[in-house]
Amino acid sequence: MKPTEPSTDALPDKDIAAIQSTLQSLVRAQLAGDWDAAARFCTEDHVAMPPFRPALEGRAAWLEWVGSFDMSFADMRAEALAIDGRGDLAFLRGRYSEAFTPQGGSETVQRTGKFLWILRKQPDGSWLVALAIGNPDQPPPGYQTPGSSR
Repeated sequence: MKPTEPSTDALPDKDIAAIQSTLQSLVRAQLAGDWDAAARFCTEDHVAMPPFRPALEGRAAWLEWVGSFDMSFADMRAEALAIDGRGDLAFLRGRYSEAFTPQGGSETVQRTGKFLWILRKQPDGSWLVALAIGNPDQPPPGYQTPGSSR
């Protein structure tokens, strides 16, 4: 059997726009604290790889985790730095900034970070996040980054 030649066709502009729409819609849902709405932008078999914890496998596991957040967001922004893919598979590399106040806290925490998504195109032309990994640019206070000077 002869191997299939990889496609060299870039994602059409309409797919890039749909991926951008997924990103901004998910950010709006998270900013509103509407985790059920945010989850609708993820596949059922979504895998999230948040920092400092094991991977969360499945949309339900992700929803349980984010549902435990005890904070309110004052601001959240995300920007796509690169979007590419072929056919019904794409990636988005981006950066984010957020400001939130932990429940019962008085000070707003501000943080920036980066993320990488793998997305799958759906039959209706929308794009859903199948895999997400992200982490803040700075570790939490007191965390010793492996390989850093002591």
